[in-house]
Amino acid sequence: MRGVLLITVAVILIGLGLKGTGSDMTEAGGGDRTSGLESGVLPDSGEVSDPPTGYEPYGPGEEQPGPPSDNSEGDTEEELPFELEDEPVGPGGGTEVAREESQLPVTVVPAWDTSTSAPDSLGGQSGTIVLGPPRGETGPLAQALLEAWILREPGPLQAELDKEGATEMSAELGAMVGAFWQAMGGRPEKAKELWPRLSSQSIATSAQLAMMAAAMEFEIKPTVPEHAGRKDPLARSMRMVLLEAASSSYSDAGDYRQAAQSLSELLMSEVLAPWKPHREALVGWADRLNAAQLNHRLSPHGDWPGLEYTIKSGDALVLIRKRLVRQNPGLLMCVELMQTVNRTGKYIQAGDVLRIPTDPSNMLVDLDARMAFYRHGSEVVMAWQVGIGREGHPTPLGTFTVGDKLPEPAWTRIGVPTLPFGHPENLLGARWIGWSQDGRKTDYGFHGTNDPSGVGGRVSSGCVRMHDEDVSALFELLPVGSQVVVQP
Repeated sequence: MRGVLLITVAVILIGLGLKGTGSDMTEAGGGDRTSGLESGVLPDSGEVSDPPTGYEPYGPGEEQPGPPSDNSEGDTEEELPFELEDEPVGPGGGTEVAREESQLPVTVVPAWDTSTSAPDSLGGQSGTIVLGPPRGETGPLAQALLEAWILREPGPLQAELDKEGATEMSAELGAMVGAFWQAMGGRPEKAKELWPRLSSQSIATSAQLAMMAAAMEFEIKPTVPEHAGRKDPLARSMRMVLLEAASSSYSDAGDYRQAAQSLSELLMSEVLAPWKPHREALVGWADRLNAAQLNHRLSPHGDWPGLEYTIKSGDALVLIRKRLVRQNPGLLMCVELMQTVNRTGKYIQAGDVLRIPTDPSNMLVDLDARMAFYRHGSEVVMAWQVGIGREGHPTPLGTFTVGDKLPEPAWTRIGVPTLPFGHPENLLGARWIGWSQDGRKTDYGFHGTNDPSGVGGRVSSGCVRMHDEDVSALFELLPVGSQVVVQP
């Protein structure tokens, strides 16, 4: 029992030591990590195929979820399990107290000055935040940490840590998460004080320690460790916080390659995470990625794998494409992708050098997130919110290839008159990109819409529905024959 009491006192002291006034993280000087989320191609043969058939009108669009709720109740007065002669008072005026062994508190303040009101971008919250210990399982804690970072206020994290059922070990993890939060808010001192205990005892995993070490040095050099451990949700969440913060730092410094790659990893980490996707955050990260990639993967000056071709007298882009595909078996390329990447128009000049991406274009559709990701290899180049199949008409899972590509498609159904492009009842919008499977056409594909409000919901008869401007951009980038993977 004496040993347990010593651990209790030590954790309380660590908790009290984590208190501080924080630092304002504003756009002025050094990059803002607390502001809100910032907010086609012909078939290779040149032939125009028959319009797709078999579609049905969609039902009413779903009501979209709002932003994540704020579960924080602010500072609460705890019932004391025993009396203290001297009760330490925090900078926000709240009293911090000791609890019983299973309820050891971890005290953290938000990453801003608690002597004044918090900036609006941080949710308008100020004062000392008392984070109770987490439960033994780290999955909920990992999700709460990420949601708190997305919202830029610690309410969801505090709500998770305040739950009952904690152990002494989970109290130590609570202290670590609190120190990580402080370090990412520009206050690494307390994390460094905690580091010797974390690194010398079996409190945290090696992946969690790697994220913690990166957070402590983040203000000096924003780096993100390579691996977070597939079976370590907390390390994954910590790494995603680092990725999001690093992407902002890289963008501020004009390093668009690093910014784009960080955001690509962030998006993929979220859709592969063991928790429900944060759809609003994904859309915000996608917008930032799309902007960064205009200066990286979609720029002739970007640092990406590719071939170079010097234009000869009499060359045309169609002839160049055919020559490159013939010389490089397996290369998927379309004229419009060459134009987009090299910022050329229809006319080219002898002596100019074209850059040709060699990483294969492909698509990933995540139904739970309702997002579509255009990628070169494994790096996301563009990402968009999409609508998917409604109840009873699900979007099929599996692997497909890009088949028919039609600009301004007519809508043809068996036994129903064809509706031309622009007809108010034509649901296909500006572009159609059909899917094939095992060498045969399917009734599914990417297409635009005459009702943008349905994008993001379960509204279609199984196709992936996009805003017209988004499907038009995809039409310009995605060669026929590219792989399309649809996952739950």
